[in-house]
Amino acid sequence: MVSRIRKQLIVHFGDLDPKGIAIFQALINEGFPVQHFVPSYVEEFVLTNAQTCDSPWAQREFAPMHSVVSKLAAQGLWLEQEALVLDHRFEREVNSLIEGLAISDEPSQ
Repeated sequence: MVSRIRKQLIVHFGDLDPKGIAIFQALINEGFPVQHFVPSYVEEFVLTNAQTCDSPWAQREFAPMHSVVSKLAAQGLWLEQEALVLDHRFEREVNSLIEGLAISDEPSQ
């Protein structure tokens, strides 16, 4: 089963905190194809929903991820995914992501 999963793209949408990013990185380190998903409206939630981190962010490069990850790390903050999921735009963004993945997986003719 794991060999089948290793061939499928995993879309990671975890908390934007040290543990969530560690899970994302662990999947990559294990050889899984992983795409980091962060809704486009995430910046709106930093001011209202970000919380102070209990554990420090690792010193690393966050450039391959959404820019909000670097901002949260620099400020010692984190953002849980639940707040983003409850936003009225979330379903549309996930559907768009899925449609984009389906198009890229279609065999070329």
